[in-house]
Amino acid sequence: MEKKLTSSLQRRIAAGKAEPISDLEREQLRQLREIYVRRFGKDPDTQRDARLIA
Repeated sequence: MEKKLTSSLQRRIAAGKAEPISDLEREQLRQLREIYVRRFGKDPDTQRDARLIA
């Protein structure tokens, strides 16, 4: 059974202490991920997820 952890940002959004990211910020993040994958050949979250599951 895989347990999904809540990020600190998600907890702050839920508590009303932070705002969700905008569409522009979401697009910028998508572009950064594409650049990362082209440069390093893997998704940056893959390694983090593997550490969380272990």
